[in-house]
Amino acid sequence: MNDKDAACFLALLQAGIAGNKAVPRGKEGDPGDRDKVFHLAEIHAVYPIAAEAFMESAGPAGQVPESMAEIREKARSIVIHQAQKTADFLLFYEYLKKQGLHPLVMKGIICRNLYPQPEQRASVDEDLLINPAQFRRLHKAITDYGLSLADPKQDLETSDEISYKGKTNHLYIEVHKTPFPRNSKAYGDLNRYFDKAFERAEETEASETIYGTKFYTLEPSDHLLYLILHALKHFLYSGFGIRQVCDIILFSERYRDQIDWSRICAELEECRALEFTYAIYRIADKYLLTKNHIREYLSGRDFDAVDEAPLLEDILEGGLYGTVTMSRVHSSNMTLHAVEKGNSSEKKKRDGSTLLYSVFLPLKKMESHYPYLKKAPLLLPVAWAERIISYTREIKKQSSDNKITDTIRLGRERVRLLEKYHII
Repeated sequence: MNDKDAACFLALLQAGIAGNKAVPRGKEGDPGDRDKVFHLAEIHAVYPIAAEAFMESAGPAGQVPESMAEIREKARSIVIHQAQKTADFLLFYEYLKKQGLHPLVMKGIICRNLYPQPEQRASVDEDLLINPAQFRRLHKAITDYGLSLADPKQDLETSDEISYKGKTNHLYIEVHKTPFPRNSKAYGDLNRYFDKAFERAEETEASETIYGTKFYTLEPSDHLLYLILHALKHFLYSGFGIRQVCDIILFSERYRDQIDWSRICAELEECRALEFTYAIYRIADKYLLTKNHIREYLSGRDFDAVDEAPLLEDILEGGLYGTVTMSRVHSSNMTLHAVEKGNSSEKKKRDGSTLLYSVFLPLKKMESHYPYLKKAPLLLPVAWAERIISYTREIKKQSSDNKITDTIRLGRERVRLLEKYHII
């Protein structure tokens, strides 16, 4: 990635999230390649934020050069679509409250409300956390409202995440019985930090009503911890985007006096995510915040000793969820296995098993690729053989964004990144 393009992108994002419409001349140095800068904005789902800052810095206020008309229209389209989705969600949530249901809203509209212009921060879905004992009531209410399961075959009893989509509106709702899937060996144990989340949950204060609607949500310390650990979850897969960094730092700034920083740091240290978190805040400190009030809460904890550069590079290259190429997506088999393998002192042995694991997946993961295993699990070796043959064929006809060699290289690099921040 061109450093000038990245610098320009980050300068535009800094201006956008600070509410400064224009990027000061010279702030971004060389303006870089406009197409590449806006490719970054697109894959990180911050296109409207970057577009407004770019247009404001390009000429006199209110005068958009003809060459930027396409950028303006694309940004406007994203904002209008998000506004429609927000309106649909507001009606839907009011309906749930009338049914006596108060699921906790996470991320989504809560994070959008942190931005100077909320609808510029688009959301793919809205996340709700419900007490498992109330799930069936919530499911009935959602389907009565007209939404349907995104996956009609999903097992509602065993699944911790269930998605619904609207037929006549723009709604896409993801319901969580627990903050993280309980069956995940890599991060299922993180749920222990939210055992009392419902007890601590609070309704947003009247002064913080969003679009005239009161939302039940996690209390600030729980919500910040969830945002950080949710980023960690995606990091363990194929990566996470700069927008999640913005969510974390804007939430930290808005609620800094209500957050129990001692508890946050202690729990992040306990789950080996503290250096990872420091790297996020150092990215914010150096590239995204014009005024940083968070340093005082993190000082004295080796904050300045953490090297954020490798994490920033991984973030920018991977896009919103690290899925910019299939090679990154497939490399998650290696990173997840490295985390599940734990902190083995036999590093070389772990590296070898991680590489083998990317081919020889366990039965449960192979079932999604080879359905016949559900009825005949003893055929697992046959499925492994098919997978090896498939890999061999892919090597012969590798596409530019899905090379087996790239997958292995990326997997190894990202495992080293997990080691660098002492996650493993």
